[in-house]
Amino acid sequence: MGNLKVGNIFYITCIDSPEKLKPMYDKYKETFHCVYQKDIYTDEQWLEIMPLAASKANAIKQLQKLFGCDRVVVFGDGRNDIDMFELADESYAVQNADEQLKSYATAVISSNDEDGVAHWLEDNYTVK
Repeated sequence: MGNLKVGNIFYITCIDSPEKLKPMYDKYKETFHCVYQKDIYTDEQWLEIMPLAASKANAIKQLQKLFGCDRVVVFGDGRNDIDMFELADESYAVQNADEQLKSYATAVISSNDEDGVAHWLEDNYTVK
């Protein structure tokens, strides 16, 4: 199996006011992969900063290659899941997900408070 820990690894999460975080986002969004969003659970402003090539979609591509996956089904709740939803064969947003993310979803399932992902897996996953 390939080595998942190759390269310079970093990930920074900043939680503060938009007045403090927006200038950082504007400064670094072309140099790094940045996700600037309000947390849907706490309403706090978040800024995530990581290497430009780092994303959930790129991680999926790497895992697909390592494990020979031919189908990808994903679940999410925030804007930082959009690139992953665009790549996947099927994508499911929980009911309490960010409204923008829902527009990318194959379907909307029960909320995370109602164990929506677990119920979807119980109803749709079969061991081969």
